[in-house]
Amino acid sequence: MASSNPQIKIPDLQLEIRAFFKEFREKVEGLQSSFNTYNSIVIGVLLLGFMVLLFALATLLVQSWQFNTTFQNESNQLRIQQDLIKNTVDVQKTLLQSQQEIKNNLDEIKSDLQNR
Repeated sequence: MASSNPQIKIPDLQLEIRAFFKEFREKVEGLQSSFNTYNSIVIGVLLLGFMVLLFALATLLVQSWQFNTTFQNESNQLRIQQDLIKNTVDVQKTLLQSQQEIKNNLDEIKSDLQNR
């Protein structure tokens, strides 16, 4: 029998491991860049949302202040109107009393003149 040298090739594991890790590193770097892009988008959206919330809060505060100011002004006007109505009623009562007194005095004068 002829002796044949079996040719078994033993792969260089170091080269294969380096190639595998190189591919893996490239994939990870690609994922990292896409994650960085997504992270930037998410952070931008979150910042935009936060700014919108701040604007909405500022709007609510301004509207609340305007409502309170309007309510206070209307309350003051109502109180002034109530005071004016009370004063008018008091003046009318005084006028009615004065008219009654005048009428009584006129009746007395009339009766005095008739008795003479």
